[in-house]
Amino acid sequence: MRRPDRTRPLLAAPMTDCQSPTLPPQRPEAVIDRPTGITARCLMRACSTAALATVGRDGAPYNSLVEVGVDHQGAPVLLLSDLAEHTRNIRQDNRIGLLFDGTAGHHPPLAGPRVTVQGWANATAAQTASNRFLARHPDAARYAGFADFQFYRIKVDRAGLVAGFGRISRLRAGNSLVPVAVATALAEAEANMIAQATIHLGDRLQLYVRARTGYTGGTGAVISEIDCDGFAIRQGLALVRDTFPQPVRTPSDALTALWRVVGGLSHPVDMTTRAEANPAETVGRTVSYSD
Repeated sequence: MRRPDRTRPLLAAPMTDCQSPTLPPQRPEAVIDRPTGITARCLMRACSTAALATVGRDGAPYNSLVEVGVDHQGAPVLLLSDLAEHTRNIRQDNRIGLLFDGTAGHHPPLAGPRVTVQGWANATAAQTASNRFLARHPDAARYAGFADFQFYRIKVDRAGLVAGFGRISRLRAGNSLVPVAVATALAEAEANMIAQATIHLGDRLQLYVRARTGYTGGTGAVISEIDCDGFAIRQGLALVRDTFPQPVRTPSDALTALWRVVGGLSHPVDMTTRAEANPAETVGRTVSYSD
């Protein structure tokens, strides 16, 4: 058998949905009409799982379902066990493919959006990567510190967006990734933004989750993610990921956009002023249920 070309990433095979089938699916039309790079990134952020393709030891493709997070720059982050077949494959050939499937609720399914990412999986100890993954998958904190689990950040080479029939775009990494300076500023301020927004929005968060999902369980709603594209709110088993009207570039702009979307107000002066003053001092439109 001819050995595969290790200089090219793989394509993933279709497998998983962005949304849980237990909830009425939500069509991301508001996202689809954006520039293709932003559309692809927003769909990736909407997904909690993806189909992972790796190269098997015999050179054949191997597909598996994985949990996924997306960091502030827009790169996928995985938490993988050293014992898993896909991890053993990555150790010998780190080319991977990921499929993010947003077709739930579309009839036929191929009329719905999906994004395929090609790149390389590299082990990482970066706190920004683990923070983003654990924000999306808090239960993973139980085993994330085990010696046989590692975080992997995907170095994106290219992506393919299918936004529906005949709506196909090929993207280089630079088209879908957030500029480093913007991503770094938001990552450094995220904990502070979450704390400030949670305090100031209070019960509005729970009302927002109820309006978006009808879910009334859990003990309270908290913001779990804020990035340039949007935010996520978690309440019990419900997770709401929503997008801003347009991407933001600063923590102040992110808080203003969040305040307008969730709070329905246009001048969050006190909140943005305090958040910007000293981000180090104080401690997002997809709906899903998680077990």
